[in-house]
Amino acid sequence: MAADNGARRSLADELRRLAERPPLTEELHELVAPIRTRLEEIEADLADVDRIRNQLRVDRDDTRKALRAVDPTFEADSRPGKAKGGKRKGRTARGTYGVGEETLAEMAELMRQHAADFDGEGFTATSLARLPGWRWGAAHTSQAVRAMHDRGTIRLDHTGTGGGRWYALV
Repeated sequence: MAADNGARRSLADELRRLAERPPLTEELHELVAPIRTRLEEIEADLADVDRIRNQLRVDRDDTRKALRAVDPTFEADSRPGKAKGGKRKGRTARGTYGVGEETLAEMAELMRQHAADFDGEGFTATSLARLPGWRWGAAHTSQAVRAMHDRGTIRLDHTGTGGGRWYALV
């Protein structure tokens, strides 16, 4: 029993000693405090930089307005602007969607030759790309079909259930 009693005392002493120790969270807060201070300094510096940048932009705009008022040849901003949102058309300046004139003519001729294969139900760009003798891929054919539709060489016959576009020769 005496040994058992001594073990209880040493255990009680150990528990008292642990209870007197500061909790681990206080130690962590002490370690983290300099890091938090540095983060606050960085945030304050960033806010200052943002404020300065915004003021510089206002000053730049005012200066441009003044220049434009006295010099009509002044170009306000020669840098390319930010891209605007929205869907972009892939059309090139020629209106051919990147498909050459010779290719469009050759495709139109092949479509006329295979008109009987369409059975009056029309065709899609994919069905054209699968024709025998068709030497262009589906993506290139799709761009060509868009260009031919814009030019009036073919017309939109109907839209399929899944959104596919069925065309017919004009």
